Order: sequence, then C-alpha cells, then structure tokens
Amino acid sequence: MYICESLEYDIYINISGGFKVDDPALDMPVCLAVASAIKDKPIPHENVYFGEVGLLGEVKPVSHKDARLAEIKKRGFTAAKRG
Repeated sequence: MYICESLEYDIYINISGGFKVDDPALDMPVCLAVASAIKDKPIPHENVYFGEVGLLGEVKPVSHKDARLAEIKKRGFTAAKRG
C-alpha cells in the first residue's frame, strides 16, 4: 500500500490509557489507522484487523490466531482481516 508521495509527515502513536504494548498483532491496525488518517478515508467500523507488518509492508501471521478470531466473533464483529 502506497500511502504518501513523500515522507513529509511526523507520526506519533499513542495507545489510549498509557498502556505499554508489545504484541506484534497490533502492527496492522496501527498502520491502517495511520493510512486512514493520511488518506482521510475511514476504516469500516465492523471490521477488526490484526497482524504483524514487516519493514517492506508485508503482513505476517501472528500467534493465537484461533483464539483471537473466537474473541472477535464473541464480541459481535462481522469481519476479521488477519495476517
């Protein structure tokens, strides 16, 4: 995904509540949030995204996929996009 024509942005990420996170599954949603903000295009609210993102933009699988999908379904989301 090509986001911007030049690297003219300073991007700062803040996780609400001051939580420290180290789960690589958060890479994909953070990247999508940044892309959504830059492109001014909302992410569908009924979708959930998770996956590790490599330096070249490739989405990699993460651990506990089945448990994550079960929890997503339990919470009523209709679609999950994952690595």
